[in-house]
Amino acid sequence: MDNPLASLKTGWWSFALPGYRDHPKPATYSLFSYEGLPPVEVPSDVNWHWLESQPPHERWSLAANGYPDGSKPDLSQLHRLIAQAGFRLPLHFTTFMDSPSLHARIRSCTACLLELSDFLVPTSAPPAGLMIQFLVDQQGCLRWYLFADALGNHCVLASPEVYGLAYHPDQAPIGELDLFHEDIWVCAQSFGQFIYRFWLENEIWFGLAEGRQPATKLQRDYLSHYT
Repeated sequence: MDNPLASLKTGWWSFALPGYRDHPKPATYSLFSYEGLPPVEVPSDVNWHWLESQPPHERWSLAANGYPDGSKPDLSQLHRLIAQAGFRLPLHFTTFMDSPSLHARIRSCTACLLELSDFLVPTSAPPAGLMIQFLVDQQGCLRWYLFADALGNHCVLASPEVYGLAYHPDQAPIGELDLFHEDIWVCAQSFGQFIYRFWLENEIWFGLAEGRQPATKLQRDYLSHYT
């Protein structure tokens, strides 16, 4: 069976890794080639044991980050969204989003925070399924969405556009979204892959910003791809 997501644009919207992967021009985020990313070997356990083994962070973690006014996002609607989906969402996603201890182990150098959609966004073409926002840049300039369908396909999408939030003008739970014609990019083939790369790149960034050499073989191997 053909991959229903194969016709969508791909790209890795992210920050620079100074000296290794720089912005083409000054920016917070740039669109880097998805095909040019270093390969990652993502641990397969759905219980996130690899992440639980990492140290928690008091600052800059997804658990600590909030809105510019200091308030924190409300993730309590997770189970309502799960129930409304009509099919089983990826266990990697639901386990992660329901685990504050995991959120504390991932830092974000751009102060990203976890924020769930107010309502599910149905999609029509090319793949028929639904989208749920789960991560947003603190300034709202970039957002990440889980795409999932009833056949078990899923991936992570990135976009500067707002979908599924009731507070945003013209956002209402009506109609279906044609992903092919929107400013949306596939940025990871699975939720687990996205979180792993997001965690790894942020750990590398903090080390470089603090003037330290890459601390682990994993980080050194990742950066060697760019040298």
